[in-house]
Amino acid sequence: MSRLTDLIAQAKNKDADLGRELEREFKALASRRSFGLNFERHTPETVELPGRPIRKGDKVRVLPPRGSTDKGDKRLWKVVQAIKADGQRVAELALIGTDEPETQTVPVEDLIVVPNVVVNSKLVQDSGLLKDTINLDVPDEAGDFATVLLRRGTEKLRDITKAWDAYAAEQGESGKVTPLMVLQVPNTPNKDDVGTWLQTIFDTWPELPADSVYNVFGEKKTESYKGHSVPYIAPERVQESDHVRILLAKEAISTGWDCPRAEVMVSFRAASDQTHITQMLGRMVRTPLARRIPGNERLNAVDCLLPNFNQATVKAVVQSLMTGGDLGDKLPGRRVLINPKEMSPKARCWIEET
Repeated sequence: MSRLTDLIAQAKNKDADLGRELEREFKALASRRSFGLNFERHTPETVELPGRPIRKGDKVRVLPPRGSTDKGDKRLWKVVQAIKADGQRVAELALIGTDEPETQTVPVEDLIVVPNVVVNSKLVQDSGLLKDTINLDVPDEAGDFATVLLRRGTEKLRDITKAWDAYAAEQGESGKVTPLMVLQVPNTPNKDDVGTWLQTIFDTWPELPADSVYNVFGEKKTESYKGHSVPYIAPERVQESDHVRILLAKEAISTGWDCPRAEVMVSFRAASDQTHITQMLGRMVRTPLARRIPGNERLNAVDCLLPNFNQATVKAVVQSLMTGGDLGDKLPGRRVLINPKEMSPKARCWIEET
């Protein structure tokens, strides 16, 4: 699918009209078929239950106006309560997964329920499809630790690259993994700051190719930061593009995206953005080879460095990671380590008490 997207982009550059026609036909075909192993039409975010009565606590979407060809609002809302107003049944909604509260009141006939899909977390973790350990690096005291933790993150990427190379040498081509680091930036990053961060990465690992840095920003264009050129790459191409070693991102990239070879993340998001950080980490916890690596804890782990967090603000991130989301069901076998203390449920109570 990503190869077709690239060819269409090339066609547009040579013949804009031809490129648009090809893209129109491709989108028509894509709407009728699912590609690859991720059948997007059946993921929890896209399954809908037309005709199901609206109830308090439901997760819903707002439908487009009747007769409209618009796709409508794809965001998810929670029904706070359903009441009668002016002879009409309406629902008070609160937007899900946002730091800025947003509410609206909508007639229930304009809503459609999106079901909560409950997954057996023990079976998933036991299968080896998810990494066992999440390492969180946070400052022990107040101060500016951006450069220190970014340098540490780059060293972790270099070390995990060597570890995977050694494993591939033992296992052959079937064990080959080329890890990358996600550099998560604010929504409106300062270009000088980003340039400094990139220079820190290359100073720490001089052998890293200059053309190994890409972005998945919504602007979809090449960015320039103090002499560093950072081209755009479509999110769905990242996993297969081994030349991408550093990936600049903002929020959770996109629904349905994941990147198992993303082994390290350095997040410059503010401490109030723990939702975006845990969402991004959730995209990174799948094991690169879809199986656990026996006897090698390092290859069954993912690292996240949070320069703008501290021991107090990281608790919300730990809680989410220990339960695998908002279901409240603890993931057996998962460990969250902080500098590098193990955050078992018992240990988490210790932090909350201190």
